[in-house]
Amino acid sequence: MGYLDDYDFDGEYITWTTDGANAGTVFYRNGRFNCTNVCGTIKVDKNIDAYFLSVVLQSATAKYVSINLANPKLMNNTMASIKVKLPDIDTQKYWSRILRHIDKKIETEFQYENLLIQQKAYLLSQMFI
Repeated sequence: MGYLDDYDFDGEYITWTTDGANAGTVFYRNGRFNCTNVCGTIKVDKNIDAYFLSVVLQSATAKYVSINLANPKLMNNTMASIKVKLPDIDTQKYWSRILRHIDKKIETEFQYENLLIQQKAYLLSQMFI
C-alpha cells in the first residue's frame, strides 16, 4: 500500500463507472480524488446542486448502459446525451439536504449492523472454546 501526493480533481464532481459489472453507477465527489480509465467525470455548474443531480442521474443511468456487450458500458458520449429535468436550485438544495440525511442514517445503520455481526462472531467463537 502507498499514498499519492497528487490528485487529478479537487472540488464537487459527479463520477460514474464506465465499464464492467457496475457500469452506470453514479457517485457524488467532494474534495480531492483521482479517476482511472473506467471512470467518467462531470463538473457541475454552480446553479445545480451536484449531490441532487448525482441522485437523479443514478436513477436514470441504468437504462443507458449497454448490456448486450461482454463488458457492460456507459461511455461519455452516452452520458452526455442523458437529459433530466431539474427543479429550481432552492428545491434541489431542499431535497439534497433530506437525501443526505437519509444517506447518513443508512450509513449509521450499516455500521451498527457490522458491529453486531462482529459481536455475534466473537460470542460464537467464545462459546465453542
